[in-house]
Amino acid sequence: MNKLNKIFKISILICLIVSFLFSIGCKQIEEIRKDFFKEEKTGKEIILESTKIPEELKPRSEQILNLCLNEEPITIDPVLAESKASIDLINQIFVGLTKLEPDLSIAPCIAENWEISDDGTTITFTIRDDAYWTNSEPITAHDFVYSWKRVLSPENNCPLAYLFFDIEGAKEFHKGELDSDALSIKAKNDKVLEIKLRGPVSYFIYMTSIWITKPVPESVVEKYKHNWTNIENLVTSGPFSIETWEHNNKIVLEANSNYFEGEPRLETINILVCGEQSIESSLYKEEKIDGTWGWESGVPADELEKIISGSENWNQLLLEPRLTTYYLGFNTRNKPISNPIIRKAIALSIDKNKLKKDAFLETEVIANQFIPPQVSGHDKSIGIDFDVDKAKNLFNEFDYLKEEGIRTLRFVFNDSDKNRILAESIERMLSKNLGLEIKLIEMDSEIYFETIHNLKINPQVVDMFILEKLPDYPHPSNWLFTEMHSKSSLNYSGWKNDEFDELVTNAAIFDDLNKQVDLYKKASKIAFGDIDDEDKYPGEFPIIPLYYGSKNILIKSWVKGYETNPFTGPYFYTVWIEK
Repeated sequence: MNKLNKIFKISILICLIVSFLFSIGCKQIEEIRKDFFKEEKTGKEIILESTKIPEELKPRSEQILNLCLNEEPITIDPVLAESKASIDLINQIFVGLTKLEPDLSIAPCIAENWEISDDGTTITFTIRDDAYWTNSEPITAHDFVYSWKRVLSPENNCPLAYLFFDIEGAKEFHKGELDSDALSIKAKNDKVLEIKLRGPVSYFIYMTSIWITKPVPESVVEKYKHNWTNIENLVTSGPFSIETWEHNNKIVLEANSNYFEGEPRLETINILVCGEQSIESSLYKEEKIDGTWGWESGVPADELEKIISGSENWNQLLLEPRLTTYYLGFNTRNKPISNPIIRKAIALSIDKNKLKKDAFLETEVIANQFIPPQVSGHDKSIGIDFDVDKAKNLFNEFDYLKEEGIRTLRFVFNDSDKNRILAESIERMLSKNLGLEIKLIEMDSEIYFETIHNLKINPQVVDMFILEKLPDYPHPSNWLFTEMHSKSSLNYSGWKNDEFDELVTNAAIFDDLNKQVDLYKKASKIAFGDIDDEDKYPGEFPIIPLYYGSKNILIKSWVKGYETNPFTGPYFYTVWIEK
């Protein structure tokens, strides 16, 4: 009887404890539920910590990230890569001497430090002791010598080999005029890499972070030749390595547990080769992928309109700035476009706020100068504002018009929806505001870019064109020197200004960033005017910057630690999943 009584008492006690815990649990669940709906209404991210569950008791989410690529990567050899799919994959599995941070500062990576000589012509990198390939062999200075010679070798036909031409002997070696021993890329020993430049070049250090400069393992490449990138042979250096590759279907990346900066928090990245953007959109809605990183254009325009209107996914939308500048270019070799007064009148008569009203441009940032806001040398005083009355006065004062009138201007663009809408909008504005007659000529991409590249030889076919500046490295020289110096092969406008040329040439030799920036700002004011001092800097407008590029993507709320980088594109080393 006593035994039964004891059992009965224990049963009652258990029921009381369960009831007590249940009541507390219900209250906690109700509080969490209230917090959830409160956050849902405000559109803010739901912070898991608001549940007050101790860190050690939280269930561990499966650390798997799922995403799409727009196409099968053509290659994962850094020397040969050009497509977005190839570069995005390379950036997960290879690393370089340095890395570019989200704020565009240069940080150490395989190189633990570097020194620049007093005359600015020699850079000495020290390779860290704990940097290893995935086959456990150490990464050495000799790997960089070998890899950079591959970039410059005429046999490999690297599309960006010209970026190394500031190295002593590089251009001559690439042309076949010198052998590789004449190149000033030397391994002093396993841990010390020495680079000698033709002259002091302040921007060269930025190049040591881009994909073509990332080393490849000499022993593996020499053993397997063209087959070194086959999965069974592949040896890499980055935070992830390729586990499997089902061609035209799926690539699986696994965390590199021996990565010298620390093992990634993600264990696996599943990359689906989607082929069509509509497939990526469907997979995202079905929660089969965690973000829409696959297409350079970002979220399609029709979906973006729905999202901005607030009907769906608006709290998962992320605007990623990009270091690109869309611009209207002039062929300054042709009259009357050769006169800066005409070009300035056209610049004053384009209302960039109206251009933004189209769905493609709604989230873009208006550009009044070539250099994007994230890059040194950008200054808000550079450029001029929309002013139709001033544009008309300039236009009417131009003597050429009185004597000869003005012919129909030929405005070419390549066949994309965005460019077509831009060209048509600009044509309407110039017709209305200045009475210009403009013939729009749409070309397929191959013919279009061939036409633009040949403007120096055949200038009469084009007066105006639309281009997007895609930087090779995030330094002002890549906009002002590479694209606008009169002797540059990429100066499609044919514009020449001696003072501008001198400023951007001299800026490259200063180690002091402040001195560089001052010269680049003066050069920009010569080209695009100064809103605060238009008398001194009226502007010559060889091109008219229209807007800075951006990319809208969708990311699920459980993806944490993702850092937007306007230059490098997606990088998943810092990411983790928290569901």
